[in-house]
Amino acid sequence: MLNDIEKIKLLSITRQTSRHGAVHTHYPHRIILRLSAVMDYIVQGERVRVEPGDVMFLMNSPHYQALYPTSESGESLMINFSGELIDTPSGVLVVRKSAEMHRLICAMYRSWAVQTDVNRCRCMAMLWEVLAIFAEAGETRRSYTERLLDPALEHLEKHIFDPDLRAGQLHRLCGVSDTYFRKLFEERFGLTPKKYILQRRLDQAKAILESGEYGTVAAVAEAVGFEDGLYFGKVYRDRYGRSPRG
Repeated sequence: MLNDIEKIKLLSITRQTSRHGAVHTHYPHRIILRLSAVMDYIVQGERVRVEPGDVMFLMNSPHYQALYPTSESGESLMINFSGELIDTPSGVLVVRKSAEMHRLICAMYRSWAVQTDVNRCRCMAMLWEVLAIFAEAGETRRSYTERLLDPALEHLEKHIFDPDLRAGQLHRLCGVSDTYFRKLFEERFGLTPKKYILQRRLDQAKAILESGEYGTVAAVAEAVGFEDGLYFGKVYRDRYGRSPRG
């Protein structure tokens, strides 16, 4: 996240009364400190509840919705800035109840209100501190989500060529919803669980065919978990541009 940090440019720091509805921000990145009232943010289909004292980082300009779960309304401090954040996908990261983050962001807001060269330098220095805290939080989150996938990955390694393996049931091994599981899986492998299984099976089938270990294509298809020989032939051609028969 912190590569090329010298290219980051602070654009604005504002205090706002939050409103319901869709938000189409033109700022590349936004950091929001909730000052009062709980608010739900919907970012890329994920609903995130942010309470007073929480700080949310909206990375790479995702559109989002802001919704009050109660009749109470409240305020936020918003930091908007530009700059390339290396290896950081579009999305959201939240740090809960950090007194240090609260202190830094409030100090930034006070300094930004008096536009001098010294105060702008102070604001940039504090922004880097805030981003460093988010970077540490992001590393912790990644290690947690990687561990979360372990039961499913272990099951996959044992049963990848089992025809009874069902991608839609893997999330149960991790104790999370199927939607969240697929999101984490795709972030790690760049493929849906179903496509990952298919790719692994086809790669194994190709290796077996090239070795000549099995006498027929049907036997190879069965060995790697395909129950339908016609389907195996189709997906094999789609991936490798030729029939499994050579």
